[in-house]
Amino acid sequence: NGRELWSTDGTTEGTVMAADICPNSCSSNPENLYGFKDNLWFSADAGNETGSELWSLDMLGEEAEMIADICPGSCSSESGANGWTTLGEELFFSADGGDGVELWAYSDSLREVSNFDNGVNPDVGKVIGLVTFEERIWFDADDGQNGRELWYSDGENLSMLEDLSGDSSSSLFSNDFGAHVVNGKLLLRTTSNGILTAVQNYSASTINGSMMNIGAGADSPVFDADGNLWFSCQSASQGMELCLSDGEVAGIIWEFMPGLASSNVRSIASMGGYIYAIAEGMNGSKNTGYELWRLTSTDSAELIFEGQSDDGADGQVGLYGGLVVVANTLFFSFDDGLRGHELYQ
Repeated sequence: NGRELWSTDGTTEGTVMAADICPNSCSSNPENLYGFKDNLWFSADAGNETGSELWSLDMLGEEAEMIADICPGSCSSESGANGWTTLGEELFFSADGGDGVELWAYSDSLREVSNFDNGVNPDVGKVIGLVTFEERIWFDADDGQNGRELWYSDGENLSMLEDLSGDSSSSLFSNDFGAHVVNGKLLLRTTSNGILTAVQNYSASTINGSMMNIGAGADSPVFDADGNLWFSCQSASQGMELCLSDGEVAGIIWEFMPGLASSNVRSIASMGGYIYAIAEGMNGSKNTGYELWRLTSTDSAELIFEGQSDDGADGQVGLYGGLVVVANTLFFSFDDGLRGHELYQ
């Protein structure tokens, strides 16, 4: 049937193909999956010259249908590729209607919320990073005049928060950090130095301006059980290490590699009251290579897995896929020096 949409309840018998959107052996390549109400939303290509467009699977009736050919003809809108969110009873998402990536909405019908390029310049807009905060949808976009800045919408009207750079250069740039609501504040990465910025009541402020390159090391930040955000960051005196913010303050929480050397935190996960991190560190006087550590906001980091224990030996934990938590089990790839990269738990 090619590459199609499948579902599972966690058992072999309950793992089934949900829809053969591109019939027979061709592939619809469903991507950007998002759940809203009783439907699964995604982009897929039915193979009928429509390209990859907006689809929905009714989970009750188990029927899939194309909602709209947003980019007319054979071009692809890639709906949801740059984010999904909801506000009230509406679904909001990014899509390319043929003249740039804009903000779109769907409830009973489809509508385009933003139109930064006005059909002239498809290189502007490029809406990315949707998140709902303070009854608004927040995202970064380029209006062709102020560079890439932070915007918000009530679902109808658009406003730029402020020109954080003060000129036509960009304050925001696309990265894996995203935007996160932490204890009543929206945290994001801004400026070319990658500092941490907090937004509250439509006003922006810097949290600990000595921190740089926020989130540049790890694949994505994570929340702990107390609602704190963990991520990678760098300072002038400590290199790239593991950092934490409660929305009020932020800083390096643990330095795996002392001094200017960087641990280059690769991946972070939260499980069972601990934060797990893949980082290069020191175990006494020995360099561990990229191994698995765990800690809390109050407890020191503990090296819990080092498959290659020689000084400087590197098992490259999580090189493929990082850390993945399923139920109460942590999965990661690892090279023990004998069998290559395999799956561990």
